[in-house]
Amino acid sequence: MNLNQISIPLLLLFLFCGCSKKTKTLTHEEKSQIERFVTEMNRSLEEFDYSFVKEAWNHELFRQRVTNLDYTERGVFKEIYRTSLSSKINGVNVNLINLVKHSNGALTYLTTEYFDDYAEVSYMANFDDNFNFRRYRIEMHNNQPWLTDIYFFKEEHWLSQTMKKFIKLSTRHTAMSPDRHAANQSLFDYQSALSDGDTISAFYYLKNIPKSHQLTNDLRISKIKLAASISDSLLLEVLDEEQSKSPNLYINYLTGYYLQDSLTMTIIVEDVARVTGAPPTLLDSLNSKGLVWH
Repeated sequence: MNLNQISIPLLLLFLFCGCSKKTKTLTHEEKSQIERFVTEMNRSLEEFDYSFVKEAWNHELFRQRVTNLDYTERGVFKEIYRTSLSSKINGVNVNLINLVKHSNGALTYLTTEYFDDYAEVSYMANFDDNFNFRRYRIEMHNNQPWLTDIYFFKEEHWLSQTMKKFIKLSTRHTAMSPDRHAANQSLFDYQSALSDGDTISAFYYLKNIPKSHQLTNDLRISKIKLAASISDSLLLEVLDEEQSKSPNLYINYLTGYYLQDSLTMTIIVEDVARVTGAPPTLLDSLNSKGLVWH
């Protein structure tokens, strides 16, 4: 094509849109700010200072990470965030301190990892008989670091991703939806059976929840733990079923834990260390003491 034949609008399109969008990268000074931010966060967690995690969370930046919602979904999300989710996020952050403070626990800073325009900081909390992990996303905004998201290792999803799934589910399956009605009824029956100590019925109520409403790994994990309390044969059946589904680090961990396969567990611990940033020696020590990833 001859350049002289290109129309003015098309030429402007080439000039202003032809180049790929450059990704903002953290500067050396911004990384230094994040390092100081993490140091202060570690201090606040060690000293049970609730104010830091409350004030460091940026609600607006989190909301911006819940993407690809249509007009109706965005409205639902705004209302849910305003009425309940924002306070629940504050509760999750504060609860990390409460668990350590009131349950004879210890919080270990694991690592800070830097990416192009954000960072991630990871922690491990261990208690008398269990341990778990927490990861935060840190972004720069107005020349200041902020906490903008929480990563749940059991789900292998950020909170923002999980929220998007729930919002789309709630708008797709309204209160009159047969699947939503069936899911609510099965969940109610499951909880009632558990309260009555009827683990077998509880297990099958869980299985009856429609696949459309099985968004998180909580249901998979509950099925495994219930099966383990019922019989070895049912446990093996459920483990085989869950392993055939989408791969998940925590499901793999539970499989190794319940099968008591030392070789498999060694491999899984290496995977847990790689993904979470926890030193393998620390995980080996916790496992040798009988602590379980809870």
